[in-house]
Amino acid sequence: MTPLISRIKKLRKELAVYSREEELNYNHIYDYDGDQEAPSYNQFYTNVKRFITAINRLNNSELVKMVSNLNLDIEGNEDIYELESDLVCIFDVIDDILYEQNEQLLVTFDAKSKNQLINLIVECLSSESANYLHVICNGLGLEKGTSEEAFKSKRSYVYSRISFFNEKQIWDLSKSLEGKCDELDKLILSIENGDHLKLEAKFENIQQRIIEEIDKAEFLIWIAVAWFTDKKIARTLYKKKKQGVDIKIIVIDDKINNNAGKDFYQYFEVHKISPNKYENIMHNKFCVIDLKKVIHGSYNWSIKAQYNKETISIIENKTQAENFAREFIKMKLNINH
Repeated sequence: MTPLISRIKKLRKELAVYSREEELNYNHIYDYDGDQEAPSYNQFYTNVKRFITAINRLNNSELVKMVSNLNLDIEGNEDIYELESDLVCIFDVIDDILYEQNEQLLVTFDAKSKNQLINLIVECLSSESANYLHVICNGLGLEKGTSEEAFKSKRSYVYSRISFFNEKQIWDLSKSLEGKCDELDKLILSIENGDHLKLEAKFENIQQRIIEEIDKAEFLIWIAVAWFTDKKIARTLYKKKKQGVDIKIIVIDDKINNNAGKDFYQYFEVHKISPNKYENIMHNKFCVIDLKKVIHGSYNWSIKAQYNKETISIIENKTQAENFAREFIKMKLNINH
């Protein structure tokens, strides 16, 4: 079990205890002096925030969406009771996931990762003696065979028995081999922690690809581009803003951006960097989506860029997305100070 899942289960248990045994009466906060705290309520609130943070690191869109709808703006007992009720619903989903799928629905991976797992499983099992390979594979629930078949090609013996497996079957088999192959263990840990990197390079139809990725956003879109004059992309952003997605933009404060139209930026939180603010011009071209995806490359979000030879890369990786998000926040703070 990963540390992340262990933490979620622990917090889920603690929050359930609070809901069952502690009287989380908001009004009793006022019985304390201003410099004192109401212990049970504050601990409950802190654990709720830790629980939400942990859930947001999972690759499970259903749970992430549920915690995003939690109301943490507590103003009275009714808000606490509503929060507890919503938490119970989330607990039910977590319990179903852990029970029905033995924790495996909390982990998702793409076709590339699946192929990597298959190759590492083949590598791991092929290191066994051909005399016993059929026995080992049979013990793992794979199709029965003979030592003679294994002697012909150990790799083919294993591959022919797992190449048609679905993601769940490959994941279960990978987990059953934990501790037997270092490279397989590393990949399993990377996938469980949501740190496995998926990279896609695009050289054509870049504008449309950016719009498609923006349209998938559920929580936030942070953009840092030197020039942003593409109104088609802006319209997509406006649609996402109406859906409640947090939109923030950083651009250069120059004639190109300012001539985009007076109404172009009024709908978003836009921060303009003076060309003289830094020794070197702000020439970034990246976008962070939901703290798990990054679009970056040579492509400015401008009308002119559509007619240039440009490239973008789309990275799906939480660690990399958080690195870009930190840089975005750093630039934003420097503008405002």
